[in-house]
Amino acid sequence: MYIGILGPSNYYLKVVEVISRIYNPQLCINNSNTNRSNNNQEIKLNTKHLLIKIWNRRYLQFFINYYENNQLGPIRSQAIILVFSVDDRDSFNQVAHFFQQVDKYEYGGTPVILVGLSNNHTDVGTDNNRVGLSEITNLYPRSIYCELKTFDSPENIQDFKKQFHPLLSLMFLSCPSTISQICSKTAPYKVKKAPDLFDVYPYSTPVDFSNQTDRLAYEQSFFKVFKNKVILSYIFKQIHHINHKYQIKTFNPFTATPNVLIANGCINQLKDRLYNSNNNNEIEFSYLDAVCLLRSNDTDFQLFKFVYDRAKHSFHSEKGDLYWTASQGTLTNLHLNTIKCLTPIENASIGGNIDIVKFLILEREKKEALDISLDLAILFNHLPLVKFYLKIMKGYCFFDHLIALANSQNNETIKQYLYKKSKSINLNKIKSLVKS
Repeated sequence: MYIGILGPSNYYLKVVEVISRIYNPQLCINNSNTNRSNNNQEIKLNTKHLLIKIWNRRYLQFFINYYENNQLGPIRSQAIILVFSVDDRDSFNQVAHFFQQVDKYEYGGTPVILVGLSNNHTDVGTDNNRVGLSEITNLYPRSIYCELKTFDSPENIQDFKKQFHPLLSLMFLSCPSTISQICSKTAPYKVKKAPDLFDVYPYSTPVDFSNQTDRLAYEQSFFKVFKNKVILSYIFKQIHHINHKYQIKTFNPFTATPNVLIANGCINQLKDRLYNSNNNNEIEFSYLDAVCLLRSNDTDFQLFKFVYDRAKHSFHSEKGDLYWTASQGTLTNLHLNTIKCLTPIENASIGGNIDIVKFLILEREKKEALDISLDLAILFNHLPLVKFYLKIMKGYCFFDHLIALANSQNNETIKQYLYKKSKSINLNKIKSLVKS
């Protein structure tokens, strides 16, 4: 996935720096600079290679492209980041010009994220040059805007990530190239092997005790360490230092959002929080959380039904505010359309749980075509789902396309099943013609 970034260079370079710190460039292949010729003009393209973790615990690579002449170039982007400063009204006024570039150079429906930099503590009401949130949302949807505070504070990057990461994840969920990248049999990037920290730092080994008295004495001395606040504080400072040095990403399973827990394979922790919580409303499910839940292979029907009964609205994108740019052609205004996302049935076809799919088909408000769902079931190698969809569709599909799809993923079992099914249907058609 390619993400283009536009804005004054002194602003967008700061955004590139922060995004790079969030998405582990150390794990990727080297960043690159490329010179490309376009209309006899040399374009200097800088590319950052970054990684994002998705619902199936796998990292996907994405690229941030930025041009020294602040113009979009010949490489098409699947998403765009537009940068301005809330303390610089002139930079905000340029956003409309950047939207025109997106409409001119990119495909219709390219998603956009607005990032506003804030570098002082001035209250909006006391600075006429400062752009207020109401001014931004009057022109652009609130759902595509996030703010990055650049003044010195350790919480600023985390605050920005909380706003930016769901938007970036939603772009991946709606981007067709993401599906093909996931289904690829070969990893499209090189990941550095994590260092073996046992060879770097001292560690303890289990102790065998000959009697219970020695065990109790050892445990008492061990707990004395944790009762000492100075030693305890030093231990956690060292842990923080190691995590920062080796880019080890940590999260709190008791406060993390459902999509983070699912992406890291912590489905049991999610169940514990849902089933054992005194107040189930404490865990809110967004559209992003619902999609990750449907797409995960770890989701069972009981968990799905528990969430669906409490947050049914979160499973439907049309009931949220997801936006993209104006359609292709000359931009006459800044009207934005809602982003096209997969339906709940299509998302569940990626996860492969047939009970969830059957339930959603019964629950759907209107009949929908199942062609994309069948394609996804083949791509992700869910043979029971393939059989189920073909039974519903009664064989009215293009088997040549389906067989080619299975062949592209080396799914021999599904390929052979589709081949036999197509011959059986053709034979039945011939028999019916003979009888008539």
